[in-house]
Amino acid sequence: MTVTPPDTTHASPPGDRLRVIYIASHSRSGSTLVGSLIGTLTDCCYVGEVWAAWTDGVHANRNCGCGKRFRDCPFWTAVFDRAFGGFDTPASRHAERAIAHLQSPREALRLWLSIRRSGRIATETDAYHRVLRPLYRAICDVCGGRVIVDSSKLLRYGALIASMPDVDIRFVNVVRDVRGVVLSRARPALMRDGDLRHATYGNPRYRIVRVVFRWVARNELSTGLLEVFGGLRILYEEFVRDPRPALVALAGADPATHAMRQLEVGGDSAVLQHQLGGNWVRGLKLEPRQAWREELPTVVRLATTALAWPFLRRYRFENRRAGGLLPDRGR
Repeated sequence: MTVTPPDTTHASPPGDRLRVIYIASHSRSGSTLVGSLIGTLTDCCYVGEVWAAWTDGVHANRNCGCGKRFRDCPFWTAVFDRAFGGFDTPASRHAERAIAHLQSPREALRLWLSIRRSGRIATETDAYHRVLRPLYRAICDVCGGRVIVDSSKLLRYGALIASMPDVDIRFVNVVRDVRGVVLSRARPALMRDGDLRHATYGNPRYRIVRVVFRWVARNELSTGLLEVFGGLRILYEEFVRDPRPALVALAGADPATHAMRQLEVGGDSAVLQHQLGGNWVRGLKLEPRQAWREELPTVVRLATTALAWPFLRRYRFENRRAGGLLPDRGR
């Protein structure tokens, strides 16, 4: 692939290493809630799914987490001005084409095989780095140099960010009970524009085999990312019961009092985060109740359990053995 390097004259020159917390998970696994709460920690800045900056942002102009349309949001306006000179510049369009090419199955497979073989991405993909580095550098600058919390979920995209030479990354693999994922994907989710949308594009059927297969594949591939780059695996159900162990592990010490106050009062609707993609989180109230136990039809629940049982059992065992989460597995 050939990508013309963007004009980076509006982006900040390289300085300190970029720090990124990257959330990798299956869709509807609670990544938005987890990312939002991590973003309340001191020195962290949650920006949602960065890969969606062109699809949900530049083109669809959907609402940012702050409530404004993407093109009217002062945060994202400043980011694109610094990185590409604006939303509709040649540099921004070059970057958009590169990210679109990244979505192709052939390119995804090539990137993944390269990572698994050598722990890095081949040099010819430096073209991706040339369009992504200015974006993340600009986000870091606008955030005031804080840690970027990115919940893009996509494994190939996360691996690409991790392979950039000036990035320090920690992966967080969020594993939600697949029966909860099946139920969530069959129900509409509230988007930031107030619209209710199904994950199955208007069709609320239970796609058990497809969801279980992708849930297993993404979480198993995430294990590879943890082994190569280091990071944490947390179970969503454990996190909503008590997020402190994960927050302590990510913060390196007892989390900031701001995050702890959020948990003690059961949420804070005044939290302002410039989130792209994902569902609408209007507060940080944690709900430990597992709705699938009551709401999932018996046949669907039993079939999903049978298909995913070996992995459900293994993830729970690893989680208990590690005292609530799997620790860093750095290189």
